[in-house]
Amino acid sequence: MATLAPPGNVKAKFVTSNTNSEQLATALRPWRRRLALQQALSWTGRGIISGLILACLLLLVSRLTPWVTAPRWAIGIGIACSLFAFSAAIWYRPSLARAARLVDARLSLHDRMSTAWEMRKETAPLYGLQREDALKQLSQHVPSTAISVRPRRSSLVTSGIVVVALALLVLLPNPMTAVLQQQAAFQVRIAKQIVAIEHLRTSLAHLTNTSAQQRAQIDQILRDLETKLQNAHNETEPQQAIAEAQARLNQLRDPQANNQAQAHANASSSLESSSNASLSAVGQALATNDSKRLSNALQNLASQVSHMTPAQRAQLAQQMENAANQANQNPKLRAALHQLAKAIADGSPSEIADATNALEIAASQDATAQAQANSIDQATQSLQQAATTLA
Repeated sequence: MATLAPPGNVKAKFVTSNTNSEQLATALRPWRRRLALQQALSWTGRGIISGLILACLLLLVSRLTPWVTAPRWAIGIGIACSLFAFSAAIWYRPSLARAARLVDARLSLHDRMSTAWEMRKETAPLYGLQREDALKQLSQHVPSTAISVRPRRSSLVTSGIVVVALALLVLLPNPMTAVLQQQAAFQVRIAKQIVAIEHLRTSLAHLTNTSAQQRAQIDQILRDLETKLQNAHNETEPQQAIAEAQARLNQLRDPQANNQAQAHANASSSLESSSNASLSAVGQALATNDSKRLSNALQNLASQVSHMTPAQRAQLAQQMENAANQANQNPKLRAALHQLAKAIADGSPSEIADATNALEIAASQDATAQAQANSIDQATQSLQQAATTLA
């Protein structure tokens, strides 16, 4: 049985077809590289120009409104636009098919290269001849000559104008510089006052003679003030924040604190003027809010009363009663002094002990109230000093 062998010309057609296809790809690659280079340079140049234009706009805005970070944004946007344009040019670089179409357009080959590339797999003799013709036409041109990578004159003019504008915006004095300097100085003053308030919070937190509740309230007021100072944008806002904090501190005051403190001082002065050493010591202890010294003075007074005659006790009780009258605006202290005066007049040791305990409790409460008032005064004075400094 005979076997039919393909004619030799058919094999030649396949070889010619494959050879022409490989030659076509090899011939297009230099043109593709040249087109990719042109695209990268063109797009990157446009990206640089766009970045410079945006930088000019940002610097122009910084001349109309205070914007301290405008130069950084201008530099960042300029670099970002350039990198984005370069990356896009590399990512969208032309393929061989697109390179064939672009070469046809640039060299006026009337779609010879794009047709040859699309029909590169065809084996018919007509397509082989078409590819040979396309390669022949392409060989008459050189990529470096046919495709220029020099920038256009319009691009150079635009670049020059933008560079000059950018240079003027950078070199000419910015009218907002003085405003920015004032804002910077303002922020420095704010920062110093925040540090001072923080020290005040620390010192007030360590006061043991005030109640924990009041310390927490004062601390919260100062914390809120620090937050408002940090968020202040002009000279008025800090003053308003400090005034509000002072008002909140004043609300913590006992409305009768001043009257009670004055009554406490009057009673102490009355006892200090006594000719009796023990009674004078009680007055001095009350004046200094010294609880230990007061306890010792009252013990000495109680032991002394037990050796007095009724007339002497009556005289001592009268002096104690006079001190109680001086403490008229301090009900607790007045009641304790009156109770002690009665106990001294009666000469009852148990009543004297109860009365001295009541007096110590009243004195301790007065000392706590005075300490609380002093802490509020300290905070208020510090805030007033801060307001003065900021003004």
